[in-house]
Amino acid sequence: MELKCFRTLWGVTTPWPQTLDELQRVGCCGIEARVPLTVAERRQLADRLQASGLEYIAILFSGGGGAPRPA
Repeated sequence: MELKCFRTLWGVTTPWPQTLDELQRVGCCGIEARVPLTVAERRQLADRLQASGLEYIAILFSGGGGAPRPA
């Protein structure tokens, strides 16, 4: 069995590039974060994650304004 260390970004307010760099430095395997609301934001996050090599666990809310808009 392989256990991986992910960091939830619930309540984190630092910019994505800074956050991802810090998590890479401390040895995290990835992040758990909300699905960005817009297509452009989702693409930007995907690009940053790919560049950093970090994995992603999506948090998705099905209502209350927290669900992504269709492309």
